[in-house]
Amino acid sequence: LLEEIIIPFRNKEKFKKYKISLPNGLLFYWPPWCGKTYISTKLAEELGWNFMEIKHSDIASPYIHWTVERIRQVFEKAKMNTPTVLFIDEISWLVPKREDLSWDKSHKEEEINEFLINLDEAWEKGILVVWATNYPNKIDPAILRTWRFDLKIFIWPPDQLTRVKLFEFYLNGRPISSDIDYNNLSELTENYIASDIKFIVESTAKKAAIEDKLISMKSLREGIENNQKSISDDELVYYESIYWKETHEEKRKIGFEVD
Repeated sequence: LLEEIIIPFRNKEKFKKYKISLPNGLLFYWPPWCGKTYISTKLAEELGWNFMEIKHSDIASPYIHWTVERIRQVFEKAKMNTPTVLFIDEISWLVPKREDLSWDKSHKEEEINEFLINLDEAWEKGILVVWATNYPNKIDPAILRTWRFDLKIFIWPPDQLTRVKLFEFYLNGRPISSDIDYNNLSELTENYIASDIKFIVESTAKKAAIEDKLISMKSLREGIENNQKSISDDELVYYESIYWKETHEEKRKIGFEVD
């Protein structure tokens, strides 16, 4: 994000001198509950831009053609508050593959076309479009072509070091015993997401409070045993296959030469 998004927007004139287009949009794809909204808000903060979050329910309408008008209104509102990071969640529901549409869903093509119109050269209007989905393989290919979305980022569940930091963060300030082994806690929670770890700490702390005891390593292990990870192994295999496919396709670089 720093190299592909933040530096280019902070150095517009330099990139203009080299006739390099600024990033138009990016796609976050990952298993559920891996922090897409949090990362997007922090990106807006780092840029010093406004943040505008749109969900599927904010745009979708049961009435034909109304969704098209709502899409138009979203981009008009974003233009009125530029510079803006426009974050749209659950995008696979809004722009599905057109070849998969049944006859009674043909109106979706009009909605997809409206997105395409507004996505073109969005950066020139001061809008960085950030889309998030759990199902990137269900999105219409025309939406994801280069110059509309320059960057696709896959976010795995927290790695071992991040899980150590998460346990340190959530246990900070709580009455804990001296036997806490953060590395071991991290090893026991492979492929657990941040909300899983937060829940484990919260539930363990609540039990310790009721019993008027310190939060111990033993109690945290029991908390892990009693709370399975939110993402199944089958789901991880599914997302890994999507990631492999994406990373083995040719992608254009955004103004950076790589050795």
